[in-house]
Amino acid sequence: MSTYIIGLYQSGFVASYPARCEKDDSGGGLASGYINFTTGNGDALEVIQEYQKTANYTGGFDKYIGTLKKLAATHSSSTAGLDGYCDLWTKSCKDPNFFATQIAVANSRYQAPSLKYVKKLGIQYAVSRSVLYDTAIVNGPKDTSDNIGGLVRATNAMFTKNTPGNSGSMLSINGVKVDEIAWLKKFLQIRLSKNGVGDKANVNGYLYIIKHGNYDWDTPVKVPGPDGKIYTSVLWAHLAKAAAITGGSRSARLLAVLSLDAVAAAASTAQCSSYISYQIINLYKSGSVFSNPNNCAKDLGGLGYTAGFVKFSTKRGDLFQVVDDFKQTASYKGEFDAYYSTLEKYASKHSGSTQNLDGLCNVWYNATTNPDFYTL
Repeated sequence: MSTYIIGLYQSGFVASYPARCEKDDSGGGLASGYINFTTGNGDALEVIQEYQKTANYTGGFDKYIGTLKKLAATHSSSTAGLDGYCDLWTKSCKDPNFFATQIAVANSRYQAPSLKYVKKLGIQYAVSRSVLYDTAIVNGPKDTSDNIGGLVRATNAMFTKNTPGNSGSMLSINGVKVDEIAWLKKFLQIRLSKNGVGDKANVNGYLYIIKHGNYDWDTPVKVPGPDGKIYTSVLWAHLAKAAAITGGSRSARLLAVLSLDAVAAAASTAQCSSYISYQIINLYKSGSVFSNPNNCAKDLGGLGYTAGFVKFSTKRGDLFQVVDDFKQTASYKGEFDAYYSTLEKYASKHSGSTQNLDGLCNVWYNATTNPDFYTL
């Protein structure tokens, strides 16, 4: 969900476009891909360096590495020496490994740090999780004053007494109880004061969601775009079916902010057009319109553990197949060795048992930062 809101404010598109590449108006050099990776802050370089390690890489980006390193080191907005870069980025997105690498870098560089604060703070609501992920991307994932860590500390410092509210979720901050939405409003206020790139539009968008009381996205999410238009989910009609499949779980409510125009545009794009298909598949398999390779949990429907891109399961055996294929890659470091024989046994017997699989989800989650694992 955050990906779509971020894309709306950073690129003007309500859907993420892995193949998109253009000059960044906010001074980041060239911005491209899944979450607007830029040549100025180094995350585009990280995507390319990880992509170089994949099986289908043909060497196209090699000539840009030196320039990208210099631009990242100086946080330069220059685009000198990058002629043809955007064309190559777009063409490279025909390779599923390139899109998978983008997601893996976004997860490891931005999502993982934001989830650390979600857990530490005890965040409950979707809007708060989205704000923290957005902050890691826009302001930076580090612990410095202007990055997410510093903003969280500055916000916490503002609360020295119990702060009640009507959200229904209370956080424990500095030994006092603080309403989650009261904390979130203060966090956004402090974040805005730091004048982060694109921050005003992002912050106002989240304040709009908060103002309308849609904290956990139980109803269609509406958010103002930089063009003044109010964007809303057009896939909400599928919620009932998704909720029925998932037992009404929270994931069934985490539908992306998509416009019909954005869906049509993405579907007509030759590169990475299958992304929309993955969204629809995931809507009905996991209740969420976006795929989450990190997902892993015991399945209430008797499938053992389910995990990953399209809910691979230990009972069906497709989860074991992913692990087995991962073992054949050069980057495999024995992550799943402790579970391999058990997974193989459950796959062969089509067993929904979860015995001897404690800790599997932690291993799965950590493995998703490896592009070789994700592409499987």
